[in-house]
Amino acid sequence: MRLSTLASGSVRAYPARAYRFTRRWPVIPTAVVVMLVVMAIFAPLLAPHDPLRADLSKRLGAPAWMEDGTPDYYLGGDALGRDLLSRTIFGARISLMVAGTVLFAGGIFGTGLGLISGYAGGIWDEVLMRFADMALAIPFIVIALVASVVFGASLGLVIVLLSVTQWPQFARQVRAETLQLKT
Repeated sequence: MRLSTLASGSVRAYPARAYRFTRRWPVIPTAVVVMLVVMAIFAPLLAPHDPLRADLSKRLGAPAWMEDGTPDYYLGGDALGRDLLSRTIFGARISLMVAGTVLFAGGIFGTGLGLISGYAGGIWDEVLMRFADMALAIPFIVIALVASVVFGASLGLVIVLLSVTQWPQFARQVRAETLQLKT
């Protein structure tokens, strides 16, 4: 008996169903995000080396799959001889923390202002949306450069600046939905 005739053609239908499932639901992006979160949570267990320990003998080392590479540092070494794989795994923690904080803070602030703008209407809508337009008109790099000169570069400053510059997108979307539901 041929494999394609089992269960009235279900073997042939499987790739089509899998394709439809992955087209409908964000399976691959969800898997990547889950992998990054797991990697960030278990960074001390997954990282093969201490990300801050320098070994000058492995300075600018090639990745393991290249001709001059060593299996010690799979992704190679940086200018100070630190393991790039370990630094990438531990760097996922900071990246996810910044992204989560910025999305939460910008989302809460933008959603609140969008609801007020859309529901109250009138002068409130006009003032809040012109303020959002001003926030969108100024390039982020200009704000970041001025703030880093005035306050000094830090992780907290990056989080605050990104949160402050991300709220207008949320506010405009929520305002549009609120106006649609209001009418």
